[in-house]
Amino acid sequence: MKKIGIILRDYISLSQKTLLAIHQDLITYLSRYPLEIICLPLNFNNNLETEFNSVVKTINNCQGIILPGGANYHDVDFKIAKYLHEKNIPTLGICLGMQIMVLAFKDK
Repeated sequence: MKKIGIILRDYISLSQKTLLAIHQDLITYLSRYPLEIICLPLNFNNNLETEFNSVVKTINNCQGIILPGGANYHDVDFKIAKYLHEKNIPTLGICLGMQIMVLAFKDK
């Protein structure tokens, strides 16, 4: 069974609390396939290196990564996108995730 990692995005709830989440539509779609879905939570307030190091080991254990949509991007998003490219890990960017990949390599 393939392991697919999904970076959790930060969302503001109706009660104004910050949540890390994945859209239900994405989970519903992925559940149709024999995949092990691994959630990669990020604390976007941490130091860039600390946050990257908190997920890189898990990323390396996945056969692919999904960079989902959301409202905000962070420096760690760009570092992850560059790492995925460098390590040739299959990556799917959805909405903001694709924009992150474009911006990570705009100067190349």
